[in-house]
Amino acid sequence: MSALLVGVDENGLGPRLGPLLVTAVLARASEQGARWLRSEGAGAMEQLDDSKKLASFHHPEVAEAWARALFPQATSPDALLDHLSLLPRSELRAFCPAHVEPQCWAPASPFLPLARVHDRVQKDLDSLRQRGVEILAVRSMILCSERLHRERDAGRSLLTADLHAMERLLLALRDEAGGEIDAVCGKVGALDRYLPRLGPLAGVPAAVEVEGKAMSRYRLAGLGTVAFVRDADGSDLLVALASLVGKYLRELLMGKIAAHYLQADPTLPRPSGYRDPVTARFVEGTAERRRLEQVPPRCFERP
Repeated sequence: MSALLVGVDENGLGPRLGPLLVTAVLARASEQGARWLRSEGAGAMEQLDDSKKLASFHHPEVAEAWARALFPQATSPDALLDHLSLLPRSELRAFCPAHVEPQCWAPASPFLPLARVHDRVQKDLDSLRQRGVEILAVRSMILCSERLHRERDAGRSLLTADLHAMERLLLALRDEAGGEIDAVCGKVGALDRYLPRLGPLAGVPAAVEVEGKAMSRYRLAGLGTVAFVRDADGSDLLVALASLVGKYLRELLMGKIAAHYLQADPTLPRPSGYRDPVTARFVEGTAERRRLEQVPPRCFERP
């Protein structure tokens, strides 16, 4: 008997620049494959582990290889972005002033040459199939700086925005799967009690199975089981995969912002977007350009 499993994780909760990404992976697994995924799977795959270990701002190769392997039809990073995003690009750009769109939506740089890494990722995918695991879908919620400001304006914290994005993904993948799911999500901050903070799933009949610092797990009517697990990307393979794909998309979108300003001033440092000295210099170095282009502060710097 097979199970419909979902792994969810966030990337970019605390940076100064760039979007917050929440990514979910849906898989169908045999009973044996499901047990393996949720126990030793993440540590057993050579090219799949905690995204912070395998991929970084300076070394995105593994993250890109996995994203491309999951949608091999994509001929460009932008085509891959459009496929993975839960929302269409028109909705992602709904709050973008027309004169600011070039900052965030200029065409991305071409794919990296990844023949060796791609081959190793394909071996891991083949291994998953042999273990009775089939990846069915990958989707991401992208919350840009302006969207995060709007969340704050509405009285919602970054943690709440993160949780609500997870809920939207769970509902979407439940619908795509056509049945109830068994989901594992990375813990949202230090939250232990999730039901009072729900948004899209608020009002759905729910039963608490366990609540604690290591894990909080719930059964929601019509959706299935959802567990929020501490350090899930280091133990659950689907969460690790979601983290890697989200890492790739965040670097892709942050790269668009950097490229826009580097094109005008190549002497600027290339920022990660995190709260580090290089990003601080980038923010300072782009101030005059942003003033001339009339870029609203909310479209550039996170709340």
